[in-house]
Amino acid sequence: MFDERSGWKIIRSSVDNLCAEKSFYCFSVEIEDEDTGILLDYDYDYDKPVFDEIDGGIAPIVKQIVSQGSVDVLTDDNRKKLAKYVTYQYIRSPAAKNLARYLTPSERDARQIQGLSLLEESFINDLSNIIYNLKLKLVKANDDVEYVISDSPVLLSLNAEGIYFPISPDYCLCYQKENADTLNSICINEIEFITSVRFNISKSKEVLTNIWQNTHQEYISKFCGTGIPSYWKCILKNKDWDYCIENFKDNIFE
Repeated sequence: MFDERSGWKIIRSSVDNLCAEKSFYCFSVEIEDEDTGILLDYDYDYDKPVFDEIDGGIAPIVKQIVSQGSVDVLTDDNRKKLAKYVTYQYIRSPAAKNLARYLTPSERDARQIQGLSLLEESFINDLSNIIYNLKLKLVKANDDVEYVISDSPVLLSLNAEGIYFPISPDYCLCYQKENADTLNSICINEIEFITSVRFNISKSKEVLTNIWQNTHQEYISKFCGTGIPSYWKCILKNKDWDYCIENFKDNIFE
């Protein structure tokens, strides 16, 4: 595991401690006391109510994909569950909370925006339906570059040219428009690293070391300079979310 707070060192960690932050899935709201009329802070912990059921139900689906090496084995119902899980995994991340900071400078308010979004079932259903209706692919890792995952594991492009979610060292889910190019594990790993807030996780220390030392930079630079310009190429080249969002304004909802 690569942990920013350890001074950008690669450390070993148990599964229980991976991407862990106490009280991350909590926010507070002010509620008026019926008797006194005084505004009181109410702390809401939505971890178990929101995630217990979906986290428990997704494991067999992911296991089936990985064991079969294909998404074609999924039933339509399981595809819908998978799209909903990807939606939750995107919105529940530190990166998504940081996006809420564009709307408010307050950490408290950003946590509230994130929490209320995750609790708004119609919003989750609308976004998961959009993802479900994109083409679903399974991208196998390059032979010598297994996938990493970060504390913000779902990579979502504004124009649906590729939504990526690594589910094992060998496989990554990809949702995208029919005519979009598909990234490989070298590029996906680099974007995971750019997107992460604190943690990057890999089965292999070598893979994390190669990303940190820019071992694949020549390949990435060449990739970004060929073919049609894209949002992900912009991120890989500039590592600047604001600049790339401004230059690729096509919205996933269109």
